[in-house]
Amino acid sequence: MVTDNFAKKRPDGIFELNQDNIEAELWPLPVHQMFMVANRMTQHFVRMGLNTIGDIARLDFGDFKARMRRRMGRQSDIQAGYYWQTARGIDPSPVVSVGSGETDGEKSAGFGRQMTLSQPTSLTHEVAAAAHALFIKHWSGMPISHLSISLGQLSVDSVIQLTLFEDRSRAYRKERAIDEIKNRFGSDAIIHASSLLESESPAGERSRSEVTLNDQTRRTELIARLKAKA
Repeated sequence: MVTDNFAKKRPDGIFELNQDNIEAELWPLPVHQMFMVANRMTQHFVRMGLNTIGDIARLDFGDFKARMRRRMGRQSDIQAGYYWQTARGIDPSPVVSVGSGETDGEKSAGFGRQMTLSQPTSLTHEVAAAAHALFIKHWSGMPISHLSISLGQLSVDSVIQLTLFEDRSRAYRKERAIDEIKNRFGSDAIIHASSLLESESPAGERSRSEVTLNDQTRRTELIARLKAKA
């Protein structure tokens, strides 16, 4: 709902919806703009006098469920719970996939490919290697305007598969230390050295443009934290 109703309409494509602004931003929208509400369900809601997302959200759940029953029967109880929670920005389902992408230029024809890794991972270099292999294998050589990577079948990382050829526990400790630093100081606090090359990613350009005399103290602290975590 955030993507379709807000983020796509902003120049930067970013919009945050949370419990502080959901009533002011989401609830005034017409009910057909709620996720999973198609034409038929829209007609049901309108005939129940529920014209906006807020009309559903402001109702007590028992009242909303009773209205749904009168309109659609007792079998609508599960739907009532789903729509009431959606209107209030509640989704208890687990996250099963994550992704990230970047667009620059006009949209063009593309391709999508997937692969299954030999073991679960959240290590950046392993994800990057898999994505690179897929890209090199299937890229036609045409200019790129959009690139995205998604990871699915997520699981907890409390168990790590050991290997004879790599200290994965140490790799995970280093990865977590880097994540902590980026969370505190920003995504450009630590980048790959290759990103500093003029021909490389926008991250390098941003980092070069943001360097100041005061950054020396910041870099020293970051290096010390990283060494301590590793």
